Amino acid sequence: MGRHLIALDSYLGPSVGFDYERAYIKEARREGAGARCSFFVADATAVALSRPFDAAICLTNTWGTMGDKSKVIGEMRRLSPNAGTRLITVYTLSSVAARREWYANMGHRVLEATDDELIAEGGFSSQHFSESRLRDLVGPCELHRIGDIAYVSQF
Repeated sequence: MGRHLIALDSYLGPSVGFDYERAYIKEARREGAGARCSFFVADATAVALSRPFDAAICLTNTWGTMGDKSKVIGEMRRLSPNAGTRLITVYTLSSVAARREWYANMGHRVLEATDDELIAEGGFSSQHFSESRLRDLVGPCELHRIGDIAYVSQF
């Protein structure tokens, strides 16, 4: 819903955020009124933008809900072509217990935990990654841990 770009607005130049959920974009536009961010409904695997950007980011559990991650990475590389300017954050395997508790507090009872994801009532799904799985997806990158909960991948 634009919370990252809006929070970073005073540190960034003009920026663009997108999501496939119209309701999220509507909320981002409302919350970001007056900011230098623009928000659009778009598919992260085929963004209708042609000019390059200084950075491309995909933060928190957004990455874990995307279907074709390879195409998203391709778009991030296209939109921010310089190495080291792309960031993705994902949940780690060790975050499962904490996420079970968070989701329960939000009314999403976890029905199943697999090696790759948590699946909750109502179709809610959230993925987690090992270092090797993340590197297999992203390719060469720098990985940094955020406590026991997440990784930042810079590529």
